[in-house]
Amino acid sequence: MQDAPNAGQANSATTQLYAEVYDASQYRGSAAFDRTNVFSLAATYDIPQLTHNAWINQALSSWRLGTIITAQSGTPFTVVNSNSYHQPTASDPLGGGYMADGRNFGIPTYNGHHKGGWSRIEARNGVFNKFTDFSAPSGFTTTPHEGSQGINSFRNPGYFVIDGSVSKGFKVPWFEKEKATFLLRGEASNLLNRANLGPLGNDTNSQYFGQSSTGGYPRFLQIGGRIEF
Repeated sequence: MQDAPNAGQANSATTQLYAEVYDASQYRGSAAFDRTNVFSLAATYDIPQLTHNAWINQALSSWRLGTIITAQSGTPFTVVNSNSYHQPTASDPLGGGYMADGRNFGIPTYNGHHKGGWSRIEARNGVFNKFTDFSAPSGFTTTPHEGSQGINSFRNPGYFVIDGSVSKGFKVPWFEKEKATFLLRGEASNLLNRANLGPLGNDTNSQYFGQSSTGGYPRFLQIGGRIEF
């Protein structure tokens, strides 16, 4: 938690909010880097000898399996309006520049209730309706003030990925004196090929407002080998 968290994010409008001197908790909210839940697991397993048959053991045993599993909650964000100061109109009901301070920045009021947990399909298509979910702060043209949305109260999509590896060392018969070993290894990044979406656009003036326009890496497989002696 912070009293002055960053109200933007990497792919959209970013402005640092500072606590008002007479009300230090006015902008208190989750820090922009907060992740409520984080889970990580790293594990390896060596397949033991399965039978007394040398050929079967050579083929099936002594393989080493490994995995890294990472799961995280999404980071928080604030919806902002980067319009310059002007009164709301029929075509632009959100107006802009709510503090009338010459900065093209404002925090509109949120009229909905859903602040996270959107599906990946919703995140790709857009999770907000700009004109029904948000409105300009009431009376800001008379008394400048921000909306009642709250700071960093929305949550971006979460992150989940499984990486895996399999490896085994084979003795090389032609270099017995050097005790040479051929190491075969295969690796998979994002084994399940899950679409890990990037942060949602948080500027009401962006064409990607409420949408995720970026994503993490897809499944990537590689295999390699080396001789050790």
